[in-house]
Amino acid sequence: MPRMHVAVASHHRLPVEGYGGPQRVVVALIRGLAALGHKITVLAPPGTKVPEAAALVELPPKRLRDPALDLTKFVPRDADILHAHFPIAKPPQQPDDCSSACQCTAGRRRRRC
Repeated sequence: MPRMHVAVASHHRLPVEGYGGPQRVVVALIRGLAALGHKITVLAPPGTKVPEAAALVELPPKRLRDPALDLTKFVPRDADILHAHFPIAKPPQQPDDCSSACQCTAGRRRRRC
């Protein structure tokens, strides 16, 4: 199986303390993809600690909750896909290729290219 570089974006600090069902799903996704050999970059608020991730890009929660936020400058250029767990206005634009974005919000999933 070809290995991918997956950028995972969450507006919640990970892992969550207490309940946090959706946040637990995000952590399980990161751990599962890393266990399969994929490179994971996490975009999340400060304090996030997911050791399976190859890299962490810390962004303030307020910025991550802004639906107009352009994630282009935060997603690594070599990422194959962005898996966002909050609404995004548009997927990051990468020059000379067609980067994919998967957006998960309230049980709905959108894939854009």
